[in-house]
Amino acid sequence: MRFTHPSLWVYLAFLGVVACADDGATNAPSPLAPLAGAAPASSETLPPTALPPTAAMPAGGSTPTSTGLTGSTSPVGAGGAAAPGVDFAELLAADWELAPGTEQYVCVRKSVDTTVFIGAWRGMSPLGTHHVALTTSAEPDGEPDGVSACDVSTLGTQNIYGSGVGTREKLLPPGVAMKLEQGSQLLLNLHLFNATDKPLRGRSGAMMKPIDESDVRVVADGVVAGPTKLTVPPGRSTSRGMCTFDREATIFGIMPHMHQTGVSMQVIAHTTSKGDVVLFDGPYNFDDQVTYPIDMLQFKAGDTVEVACTYENTTGNTLHWGGSSNDEMCNAGLGRIPAGGPSICNQ
Repeated sequence: MRFTHPSLWVYLAFLGVVACADDGATNAPSPLAPLAGAAPASSETLPPTALPPTAAMPAGGSTPTSTGLTGSTSPVGAGGAAAPGVDFAELLAADWELAPGTEQYVCVRKSVDTTVFIGAWRGMSPLGTHHVALTTSAEPDGEPDGVSACDVSTLGTQNIYGSGVGTREKLLPPGVAMKLEQGSQLLLNLHLFNATDKPLRGRSGAMMKPIDESDVRVVADGVVAGPTKLTVPPGRSTSRGMCTFDREATIFGIMPHMHQTGVSMQVIAHTTSKGDVVLFDGPYNFDDQVTYPIDMLQFKAGDTVEVACTYENTTGNTLHWGGSSNDEMCNAGLGRIPAGGPSICNQ
């Protein structure tokens, strides 16, 4: 893929997409219709589609900050093994408080003591949580574990998980897992936004469900596609971006993300194997940011994903790309296997 790493919100780390419509075959059901055999609305289950051939895989406490925030971590199981029926465990989170009409970025770092494989995610997103973005880095950025103020650009090198307003549980396909490598450092990026006229407080973060390494056939991560230079004038307009793959990969899910003036999104994959495939074509609701499972779609080097976002800007001002909820974005989060490669793809 052709990658840059500007100040980009990598919310999804693990699923997402947007783009422009064409006459390609639809690869995912309309978001307006229920998925056949789908899980209840409380979760988003990715399809148990056959996995591509892959090589064998290589084998807390609270910290106060000057802002009055606290963050914490919980044990995630010895060696990553989990008995059947193990429920979700809190991985990283922070307590926060916001005055009316304010927003803030908060980050929590945690070194990984033991390798863990994760088969499902659940966000902790009380009112006031704009996004939860979890990334990891094999070589930490030098910042110590704990809680600190940060901004939209404070991210690790590999996307692991992300959620927005209304995102439900994310269940990976059988045989697929996210991997937290011993010795790496997790980085939780929280964007908090109080649009009410009263103070808000809460605890936001990520929960996970571990699985045994023996059940894992391939490790996944996420890549974010979409333009980072946006001009959204008053009225209705559409912005577009392109992502070009520089290596083979398989995509298994999409999660659209824009801000408050976004009204619809489309995604087209231009592939060598199946031609033009429409991955998503439907309305966007900032208060209900859903991950959509798709049949696994293979990409060759040189294949592309086209991203288009349509806005209805009633603010009277021209908006641009930015980290504030009052700015705009046009992000397409893609669940990718096998894991590896940079996390941002745009041109």
